[in-house]
Amino acid sequence: MSQAKQRSQIIEQLERLDLSDKEIETYLEILDLGKGTASEIAENADISRRYVYSLVEELEDHGFVKVHDYTEPRIIESRPPQEVIDEIVGDLEAVGDLLSRRYDENPDEMITFDVIKSRQTALKQLREMIGDAEEELFLVAPKSTFDELRPSLSGAIDRDVSIYLLKTAGNRQDLRENTEQYEGAATVVRHWGEPTPFVLARDNRAGMIGDHDLIAGSRPEADSISVVERRLTTALFGSYVSGFWQMGEEIYLAPPRDLPLTYHHIRPAAIQAILHVARDQPIKATATAVPVNGTRKREITGDVIDVIQGLVAPTTNSFPLEYGLKLQIGADEIKVGGEGAFLEDYRALDITLHK
Repeated sequence: MSQAKQRSQIIEQLERLDLSDKEIETYLEILDLGKGTASEIAENADISRRYVYSLVEELEDHGFVKVHDYTEPRIIESRPPQEVIDEIVGDLEAVGDLLSRRYDENPDEMITFDVIKSRQTALKQLREMIGDAEEELFLVAPKSTFDELRPSLSGAIDRDVSIYLLKTAGNRQDLRENTEQYEGAATVVRHWGEPTPFVLARDNRAGMIGDHDLIAGSRPEADSISVVERRLTTALFGSYVSGFWQMGEEIYLAPPRDLPLTYHHIRPAAIQAILHVARDQPIKATATAVPVNGTRKREITGDVIDVIQGLVAPTTNSFPLEYGLKLQIGADEIKVGGEGAFLEDYRALDITLHK
């Protein structure tokens, strides 16, 4: 292949990366030189030195070159092409992950509602939802319902699912004195003394809400509704956590689980982290993450120095859906949130807690 044809193909591919003609021309001159001063690049590219600085700034932002500011005059060096390609591929993979999640949680997907009119049908569907849980469950239910669901909840705990349980009605003293009933069946338990509509939210994907009397068996003609839709399930979780959960009294915390543990959502990772931190057990976190203001996927590892969460007392978040970790990485402190994070420094695509 002739050099002219090869150069033409390179230019065509670089144009697809949203580089301007002048940026491409300048980059190719730097690539040919390997490294040089702005004056040398300006002379070779037949442009002004001031314009070179402007173009180099854009190329540096794109990751094609690096500027050695500690020299005088400054040296501009092309980065190894394979490094550049690897970063571009990483960026595309990060975008691909986000798009795949968006596609899997297609907002145009038909919302599924089922009206349930019998207690046995409601219990059956609750057991199925618990069995489908992958990372977390939020359950608001009276004692009798918890007892019937306990085998299913224990199975979820065995799968490393985090379970946040608000037990309603019942005798508070009895609930506080018999905490062994929650061992192996819940992660965090609170008690609220008043009858409350029962709720189950699974992995922010599916949920059920219904009359307390239906699930308690005291009024069989009452109704419940199950729903499969991400945004409605998220809203259901947020409204109950900011209301009934906060009014409840914490009566049980499970011991921290053995590490390492990997999560694809930040909330269960934050809750497991706080269980370790509350017992003064130092832990680290490694996250595959994307900067909140960027798309370049990277791996970050640091010591967990703080946890932002709203399920374990004392809560530290400023609004119901805020969950995250603060990591110490060298001299820097960074915050890692989940999908949709905007106050933090990074959005985690997955996160592993380890020692």
